[in-house]
Amino acid sequence: MIDAVTTTHIRMDYYQSDDQHTLMITPDEADQFWDWFQNNAVAMQVDGAAGIQNSLYVVGECFHNAQTEAVQNGSRYAEGFMVVNGHNYLHAFNLIGGQAADVTVNSHPDTFRQDNGALPNQYYGLEIPQDFIGAPGNICLLRRYFLAAMNPAP
Repeated sequence: MIDAVTTTHIRMDYYQSDDQHTLMITPDEADQFWDWFQNNAVAMQVDGAAGIQNSLYVVGECFHNAQTEAVQNGSRYAEGFMVVNGHNYLHAFNLIGGQAADVTVNSHPDTFRQDNGALPNQYYGLEIPQDFIGAPGNICLLRRYFLAAMNPAP
């Protein structure tokens, strides 16, 4: 669970960025989604020691990179928001020991630092089970996972 102030900050950044065109939460879902996210997401530190990296991972394709890492190498997959310079950005990453292992950033830290002025220092998100991934693609799965949680299969 993350606190209400953090959720409000994430939500404000989300609606002021292009992230809303990726996650695509509808106006009718918004309040329920943000309550669900606040109650289910956790704060995670960056696992700098893990350093999962692969030169084949592409900058700007975090969903595909992290899904591929999960499917091919068995790491846990997560989606949520990363914090860079005090701003929250929708992002996909992997988990090692409860910490964020960001294959996209780790594979291209210089490019990321040049484009954003810094590397992420905090992540907020939740693990998405392997069976939600299917074939890796550069597709955000967080909304689909939210909808499944709100409407569980019988």
